[in-house]
Amino acid sequence: MSAKEPLKQPQPFEHLTRQVKANPSGIALQSNEGSFTYRDAFDHSKKIAALLRQRGVKPGQVVATQVSPHLNLFFFEALFHEAAIGCIYAGPTSDLEIVDWVLSTSKLPEVPDSKTILIDQDFLAAAAMLSSVIEPKAFDSFDSICRLVYSSGTTGTPKATAFSISLIESRVATALENWLLHDSVISVLPMSGITGTLAAYANVALGKTYFAPGNASENFELISNYQIAEVVASPAQLGDLVKNAIAASQNLNSLELIVPAGSMLSEQLAKALLEVAPNARLMNLYGCSELGTIATKREPDFNPANMGRIAPGVEVQIVSQARQVLESGSEGILRFKTTDIAGYFRNPQANSEAFKDGWFYPGDIGFVTPDNHLMLLGRSIEVLNVGGVKINPDQLDGILKTVAGVQDAAAFSYRTPTGTDGLAYAVVEGEGFEPQQLIAAVQETFVALVPTAICSVAQIPRTATSKVLRKALAEAFERNL
Repeated sequence: MSAKEPLKQPQPFEHLTRQVKANPSGIALQSNEGSFTYRDAFDHSKKIAALLRQRGVKPGQVVATQVSPHLNLFFFEALFHEAAIGCIYAGPTSDLEIVDWVLSTSKLPEVPDSKTILIDQDFLAAAAMLSSVIEPKAFDSFDSICRLVYSSGTTGTPKATAFSISLIESRVATALENWLLHDSVISVLPMSGITGTLAAYANVALGKTYFAPGNASENFELISNYQIAEVVASPAQLGDLVKNAIAASQNLNSLELIVPAGSMLSEQLAKALLEVAPNARLMNLYGCSELGTIATKREPDFNPANMGRIAPGVEVQIVSQARQVLESGSEGILRFKTTDIAGYFRNPQANSEAFKDGWFYPGDIGFVTPDNHLMLLGRSIEVLNVGGVKINPDQLDGILKTVAGVQDAAAFSYRTPTGTDGLAYAVVEGEGFEPQQLIAAVQETFVALVPTAICSVAQIPRTATSKVLRKALAEAFERNL
């Protein structure tokens, strides 16, 4: 996927207007619900915008949506049309004080009626009756906030990250250089995050087809039926693709590029992916909503610490707890600087904690190699302290998942009834699971480490980008105690 000319900086809705004039019969949206042309997308978005205007939505207001995936693009564009600040509803943990409206397919108990617009059959029928001949509202400037995405779910408290028109256009341009590389791309990561948002925005801007992700089997069918060339997904989502391909006895031969995002692929999963997608190559992305792409790994390397080569335009420094710059090759706290920094929306405390003197501190620990590869050793805010021994939980997770009979696993610390810290392993058990094999595998690396609990769970709670929600594991375990 590449632009014939650099993306210009129009009002966001103008991209859709331009495409409906240039190619009205082109497919704008493809989902398991059906195909929608650029004419369809334009008309539906305009009519939804008209009804939202009637219901009281105004420019500059924050409007969160919780609708079916195949409707997301229409509401995405309708909110641009109204110069409102759109986002995907982040659930009960989101800061409702910043939200003016929640558009939802059902009544949410935590959202007041005064902020709720139900997106039901009556709403869609009423929108269909309206005229699409209405003038769009305009954002005040290219520096106006036009979209929020949620970041840092690892802490259990998602934070709204603000994107202006200028910033989202710049991020799209960077994505086209780094990972949006084919004409047909599906981001299985949802539009609640920046990866899904950029995929939707870029496809409309370039007149391509946006493939709306669904559940695991629906995503497999989309890739198979429409011969999609590139998929961007978390390792857990890619694992689901493998399972569906094996169940269907069908390879995904159209895939040319597989982009894992959020965390590293295990060697086992990487090999399984290449068996069901034999024409594909793997490229790992390391980045975040606040900065965008930080590093890319295009060569085969299953070292879980190696995030790849640092992307052009990204500055990296390794510092001490006192924020003193350390010598080259030293391990320490990572901080980053780019020209595309996105701050948190109406959250001065979070901004002051994460951004200092122009640098962003994601909470990661690592170092930079002489050949400019970023090595990630863990998160400073997630280091497990077990009897005074500090352990990187990501390293523990990697060991746990190599054990026979373990489908998924995560380590976490919890507070015991006596007030001390305990170490637990949460395991999604498969056939042949033996707890003693789990303990022995860990002790090959950490000789004296013995967990105080091993618990069986139906699934490991994760963010959309596959990061483990250790706080949620600990809280659930402590409640059961």
